[in-house]
Amino acid sequence: MKNKRLLKTVAKTMCALTVCTGVVTPLMGCKKDGISNETTPLVLATDVLDGVFNPFFYTSGTDGEIVGQTQIGMLTSDEDGQPDAGWDEACVAFDYSVVTTGNKDLVQGNDYSNYYTDYYFAIKDNVKFSDGVLLTMNDVLFNVYMYLDPAYTGSSTMYSVAIKGINKYRTQTDSEGDQNASDSYFNSLTDTRINSIIAWATNDEEGDWGAWSNYEDTKYPNTMEKDILQIHSLFKEELESDWRNSESIDAEKEYVKYKDQSGKLLITTHEDVFLYQYGILVMVPHYGDDGKIAYYEKQNNYPFTDYSQDKVINYVYARMFDSYENASKTYKQNLLSAITQYATASTFRSYVRADVIQRELAGSQQFKNCEGVMPEKLTEIPTAVDAEGNVTATRELKDAEGNNRTFDVLHIRIDGVDPKAIQNFSFTVAPGHYYGKDWDNVDGVNYFGVKFANYDFMNEVRANQVPLGAGPYRASAENGKANPAKSEFYKDKAVFLERNDYFLLGKPKIKKLRYKVVYNNMLYNVVKTGEVHYASPSLTANMIASQLEGSDKSIVQYAMADNLGYGYIGISAQYINNIYIRRAIMSTLDAQECVDYYGGGKYASRIARPMSRTLKDYYPTDVTDLSRIECIDGSILDYEYDSQAEPADRGAKALAFALEAGAEPRNGLLYLDNKPLKYTFTIAGDSDDHPANALLLKSADILNDIGFQITVTHDSQALAKLANGQLTVWAAAWSSSSDPDMYQVYHKNSSATSTKAWGYSYLTSSLCDDYQRGILDTLSNYIMEGRETTDKNERKATYNKALNALMELAVEFPTYQRKVFYVWQKGLLDESTMFAEKEGKTYRSPLSEIWNVSFIEG
Repeated sequence: MKNKRLLKTVAKTMCALTVCTGVVTPLMGCKKDGISNETTPLVLATDVLDGVFNPFFYTSGTDGEIVGQTQIGMLTSDEDGQPDAGWDEACVAFDYSVVTTGNKDLVQGNDYSNYYTDYYFAIKDNVKFSDGVLLTMNDVLFNVYMYLDPAYTGSSTMYSVAIKGINKYRTQTDSEGDQNASDSYFNSLTDTRINSIIAWATNDEEGDWGAWSNYEDTKYPNTMEKDILQIHSLFKEELESDWRNSESIDAEKEYVKYKDQSGKLLITTHEDVFLYQYGILVMVPHYGDDGKIAYYEKQNNYPFTDYSQDKVINYVYARMFDSYENASKTYKQNLLSAITQYATASTFRSYVRADVIQRELAGSQQFKNCEGVMPEKLTEIPTAVDAEGNVTATRELKDAEGNNRTFDVLHIRIDGVDPKAIQNFSFTVAPGHYYGKDWDNVDGVNYFGVKFANYDFMNEVRANQVPLGAGPYRASAENGKANPAKSEFYKDKAVFLERNDYFLLGKPKIKKLRYKVVYNNMLYNVVKTGEVHYASPSLTANMIASQLEGSDKSIVQYAMADNLGYGYIGISAQYINNIYIRRAIMSTLDAQECVDYYGGGKYASRIARPMSRTLKDYYPTDVTDLSRIECIDGSILDYEYDSQAEPADRGAKALAFALEAGAEPRNGLLYLDNKPLKYTFTIAGDSDDHPANALLLKSADILNDIGFQITVTHDSQALAKLANGQLTVWAAAWSSSSDPDMYQVYHKNSSATSTKAWGYSYLTSSLCDDYQRGILDTLSNYIMEGRETTDKNERKATYNKALNALMELAVEFPTYQRKVFYVWQKGLLDESTMFAEKEGKTYRSPLSEIWNVSFIEG
């Protein structure tokens, strides 16, 4: 399972290898008596932030790490990544058990009444949120029903677990046929509504705003105008989000290559960044005699001197959608762009789908709760059952002093078994009174604070961007003020937190915690110079030998561990519809370039399938390269880059794939369906110091030699664009949990952001060919099959087939897996208070138990 958090949580997100820079007061040279747990902030470096600090809806791992400091989960994990609980653990449950009744031979059709698994979670009664409010079973249920709601579109995939009665609850029907068809049915209705707008936007009519009525979806009359105006509104929100993101960018460092003839920087403010991203500020290149760019000329098409937020945003918005009543061709083109190329596309689809669900399930809610989610009050929990499900052994529930008494217990029953379910049930417990908007009416039986299938309600929850929970730290302003506005919590590329005085394991030793946004290639130096105290930089072998273990040995300390994740190149089927063109690109990717970046093998290695090697029981150990990928039909695919090929033959394999796609050579270029094979490869950030930089440049050279038109670009907003499915080909990295489940990231019914990146909206639509849809269907079936057993050998065999199907689909190319380094200032932190006395472990970082960490005080 892909995972991006550094704390002991189980949410999964994507991350790009990029960061921006921030500055704090250097601490080198400070005397020890100037360092205090009460007054000195512990400053941690972070990658670029999306600024979505919401436990239900964050998408980037960097946002998730910050949210994680304010939250605790139902369970924690041990040093091997396995679930754990206890009174002395930072989690909501103090005990849990898992018992299975029957076996799969007892299943008759879809009847699992004789084969099921029960999960019991005993809830602590002494946990308080950082505002002093006690955490109760109602809070637990609020989170469960958030994740099970059909209108929920965040990254959690609890809805994918076969909880008893879940389909009945989500579809509000007890018809199994209707339940099984619901996702496809809702997707089809969504596609129809969106395609109606596309059909109107692509016709030749103009000047008649009401002409859209001729294209309206007949199932939902009088919705098309509302939908189009919703696109306007969502695009305005996108502009506001991009403005906030531009404020976190150090323009003079991020866009350092744009200089005029005198060497003066041309992009210096966040207003410049914003206007440049929307094509209003244009950098015109001027070439020297050597054919290379010598300097740039700045063309600013912004007509005002007022650069205030509202003025700039309104100007960009007006260029897109003003005078929409005229329905001009330009307006229609802009509308089409908004729902096909911008982040608005994914948010609008989510809106339409949620609206479809709400309309289809409108009326009285027949099933108020999910049958398999059972809050109970118990003095003991079952630990063993007989073949009929009768309890044969129990464990008493005891408080921290050892007294047996009654506790609230969350009891969840699922059909059959699901080895991944325990991680889904380890969700963080966010406070219902803070995120819910109707908490006074919660009864814990039929209403849990979540308005069923309600898009507006979900938007209200999403809008709460200052996190609150029961974690070791709480959101604050720079001056320590509690309950800050988001602009106070996150400003000037810094995030401010203070200790949670109510934290269940005691007040954290260090009062103030800061996150500073720092460039990836600056991470090591900012620790060395004292600008931050702790970071996890990507280090080359030369840096390790010459600096970390050489000249800086007396300045910095470090720990090293196997990295949970791996690097990859992603290819979107949304923008490259033809599978053979995607395969052509993959055949030119030389993963050894990434390994060489880290020193040629000592600190990184090739990876031949899209799964972390840390999943030792499941990674296909007999696979060493990409030359023999077994397809579903038994044929063999070969993506392995031929490093021994002559220069003229480097693109032979790619050309063969392109010709198989139907591409035609014309005047030295390749065309498919009368369109040039012209694509952009994106590297996060603006620096060449990136593991995939050389790989993508080489790939572009090879592809351009055979007739493609490839541009390699750096983009400081790549992470946000990736989360919204806006990139064509990109370099990024995953992290992983201790389970190999692939549902969230690759299953066709997942609503995670990764599926937007892969272009699943195309692959699951009627526009896609049967061949590609068939591969995705088979991949999804393998993923579900991998959940039907706890036998590791059976799961490994199934996931090996799933990994081959994923490679056959050609949306992800695995590149490398590296060591992870944790670096901190020597002599500043009391290393005996860091986890395992600073030892680096795969599933634990030195700051895993951050509440114990202390400065060395004078």
